[in-house]
Amino acid sequence: MLYTKRAVADGTALDDELRESEEYIIELEVPSDFSESTVTYLEQLIHNLLVYYTLWHWLLITKPEGAAKWLDQAESLAASCRRSLSRRCGRTRRPLQPF
Repeated sequence: MLYTKRAVADGTALDDELRESEEYIIELEVPSDFSESTVTYLEQLIHNLLVYYTLWHWLLITKPEGAAKWLDQAESLAASCRRSLSRRCGRTRRPLQPF
């Protein structure tokens, strides 16, 4: 299973210390001719998806009876992401004359 495209540095060892990163970066790799508006839309969807899954997981631990709605919303956003990616098509050339 592929988790990252970055190579692991030599001499890297796993330990049990908890570290917090200054920032987390999620990269979305798309073709060069991908629609910019679709990329912007996907960025918003993915951000909200991560927020909803995080809220769901936290509420599952702290208040399980309120967690289900966040999971439903997250799954709805995941379906929207899949639909927007599958709807993508190549450039459309429109003829100069309508008929």
